[in-house]
Amino acid sequence: MDHRTVSELANTLQRAAIERRCVSYQHLHSHFARETPISLRYCTLEQAAQTLCDLRVVDYGAMMALDNGLPGDDFFARFKYYRRDDYLAVMGHYATGRSITKRRLIADTERRRVFTHAITLAQVNKSTDTSTDLSKWPQPKSVATDAALVPW
Repeated sequence: MDHRTVSELANTLQRAAIERRCVSYQHLHSHFARETPISLRYCTLEQAAQTLCDLRVVDYGAMMALDNGLPGDDFFARFKYYRRDDYLAVMGHYATGRSITKRRLIADTERRRVFTHAITLAQVNKSTDTSTDLSKWPQPKSVATDAALVPW
């Protein structure tokens, strides 16, 4: 995996989060040669998100957007894998995971968590310039416990 591309994507995701905007999948694909397999592209995106924060805490992949404004299936698969309880709290145990309304709830909530983390990360980096101790950063609330966003 090309570390330069991982770094560039991580910077793009962090900058987008600070500016509260999304990144298109076209932008992601523009970082790769035409013959680069899709699986490698998505692995690189996941690695970029992982360099910014543990995916069990916050997934910067939420900043990606398709034409409908939602992240792609790659984000929802990661979210389900790394934060299964949060995923099931919104989607339900027997849901197929295709509900656009519920996907939007997960994406919007995760994007707010990313915004908070990105601002905090920028402030920590600005003030210490050497701190990478994640234990000092505020932990975002879980999707399942954010009462203002859970529809029931």
